[in-house]
Amino acid sequence: LNKADLPLSEAEGDGISAWVLAVIALISAFIAYFGGKFFKKRVSRRYATVNIRMGEKQVSLKAFCDSGNLLRDPITARPCIIADIDALSEVVPPPIAEVARGASVAQFASLSSDTARRMRLIPSKTATGEGMMVAMRADGIFIEDEKGVKELDALLALCPTGNFDGDCQALLPASLLM
Repeated sequence: LNKADLPLSEAEGDGISAWVLAVIALISAFIAYFGGKFFKKRVSRRYATVNIRMGEKQVSLKAFCDSGNLLRDPITARPCIIADIDALSEVVPPPIAEVARGASVAQFASLSSDTARRMRLIPSKTATGEGMMVAMRADGIFIEDEKGVKELDALLALCPTGNFDGDCQALLPASLLM
């Protein structure tokens, strides 16, 4: 501001006057306050119902929105919904469930071409270490929440964990709710 020769400074020097600083601070506070309100509304949803369809079979899961779930398929960049294998037992083909539960990688050789086409191995890194997760592509993944029903372009990462927070069977990436 001093280089523009504006009469903002009370004294010669490199600083700005206190009233200009106060105005800039006030504008910054308003931007931070209303920006925070706007973004909080966008990601404030915590739970949703996820419906997964494979062929003629369908299952509904209660999902928890996890902003820390950044798991993505490295090839297609699709986000991954981490879901409990037992909750998906009706729709997941048994060979995929066996591999996800820790069966030998040699199981891959015995998979049918349709089953193998649905599978992905996703590298994962957590606080407890690194590993590979088995993910699969479903025929349809739909999310139901207060805004209605929306189809998702995501993969299901299978994990033998039991229920998550609040009796949820899946962890939903926050990026899918925006």
